[in-house]
Amino acid sequence: MRIDCYVSTLLRLPERQRIARDVLAALSKESLRITVLDAGSPPDELRWLQDRFPVVQQPRDGSLHRRYLLAELLATTDYYLLCDDDCLPKTEYWLPRALALMRDRPLFGQIALRMEHCDWARDSQFADGEVVSVTVCGGMRLIRRGVRTAPFHVPLVWHPLDNDDWDWCQAMRASGVGVGSFEKIYCTHVGRDCSNLVQRDPRYESD
Repeated sequence: MRIDCYVSTLLRLPERQRIARDVLAALSKESLRITVLDAGSPPDELRWLQDRFPVVQQPRDGSLHRRYLLAELLATTDYYLLCDDDCLPKTEYWLPRALALMRDRPLFGQIALRMEHCDWARDSQFADGEVVSVTVCGGMRLIRRGVRTAPFHVPLVWHPLDNDDWDWCQAMRASGVGVGSFEKIYCTHVGRDCSNLVQRDPRYESD
């Protein structure tokens, strides 16, 4: 079964285009229907993307919860992925394993691949050895379609220093929807200078 996958192009650092192409190449090997949510790629990169994938323009303010809403509006499958363009899956057979765990946990609306070499703030209330409840998610999120239409109270104005992923996840949790991460299914953050939780990858360091 193929599921929808929405890849957000975010920061346009000099090495970012190479990272995004590697991410898209890796995701293209999976049973995914990929759509790029573009936030202002340079013309040459935008043409490259449009030649290979459906491209939808997303808000350019960087707001994660607006990307969530756009992906929910576009989604056609019961579950879909929302991915940053600088995160690569690291675990073998990650997609069927993630889908099986998600289907078995109807209380969870969103479960993210665990970021390699990084522990997010979490609580153990829902921990079962495979999925753990978290207060903020990483860059590859498996989402149950329909959960985003709940009347969450989230900020309408995003500020660059705010962590709106935390705001959104907390709003979901307050509405009784589980937010979690997979304990044994990993991704790695190959981007750099994007957050204070970056894992640097020397392949993409500027000369």
